[in-house]
Amino acid sequence: MFRYFIKKILFNFSLSRYETGMFFLHARKYISHLKYCKKLSNINIKNNSSSENFIRDGYCTFKSQKSEKIAINILKKIKNEEKQYKKVWDEETGIYLRGDIFKKFPEILELFKYDIKEVINQIYKSNFCVYFGILYKSSYKAKEPEGSQLWHVDGGPGTCINLMYCISDINEKNGSMKCLTWQHSKLILKQLFKKYDILNKSLKINEIDKVSFRRKKSKLLDLVISQNFSSKVFQPKSGAGLFYAFKNNCIHSGGYPKKGKERYVCVFHIYPNEKEFNSSKYVKEGVKKTAPYPQNPFTL
Repeated sequence: MFRYFIKKILFNFSLSRYETGMFFLHARKYISHLKYCKKLSNINIKNNSSSENFIRDGYCTFKSQKSEKIAINILKKIKNEEKQYKKVWDEETGIYLRGDIFKKFPEILELFKYDIKEVINQIYKSNFCVYFGILYKSSYKAKEPEGSQLWHVDGGPGTCINLMYCISDINEKNGSMKCLTWQHSKLILKQLFKKYDILNKSLKINEIDKVSFRRKKSKLLDLVISQNFSSKVFQPKSGAGLFYAFKNNCIHSGGYPKKGKERYVCVFHIYPNEKEFNSSKYVKEGVKKTAPYPQNPFTL
């Protein structure tokens, strides 16, 4: 029992101080990295409305004429590929298979240099980098929601920002992503600690598999949200080109497209960096996912 209470105290501490459920000794290096980047970056401290919303709620949305135009053009290219090739998307995950996102669609980098930079720089008060990026398609499947369509938190460092770039229109019918504020997310995660701890032990001794483990955790979240937080769920509706930024550990779900509906989005994980954003690096090297998060943020 004593061990359980110590574990709970440390979990709550890490959640409040470092905005993650990671063990605090591991979590704190990401905050140290953010402080390091702030010192070396020359950022105007004046916030914009989007960054202010993010700082207050843990998420924000923003859009421009340029982001809309680029999204529409990218979707046209993808639709043409779908007509020409049989294998464009992974059947299980919906991930785009025909090349690295920045190498295939370098026009997105123009948005990182201007639209995105304006918001992310002000959130971090530092420069930033892209750790990885993927393009995926969500469409109706004759089975229940799964994977990222279930309520979950990503469990990464508290300094990670998830950034969605919506290539197509988004709405409730095609599975627009749902999210809770960081304050509500933190409250729920603390509330569910004991039940999550029991599930973690069951997974550790192989009483349940990873798929069942994720579903059970999601059902616990779903129950709490439906009982107490259903009116607090944010689900945007927009034409193509919307950006949706949120903290890595805000409770969120990808939604579930209705029959005949589909959604195309890019997802990026963003981290602080001491250097100015360098678009030429990403055109050359791409932005493939090699791990869920960087083990040492100082090497980014």
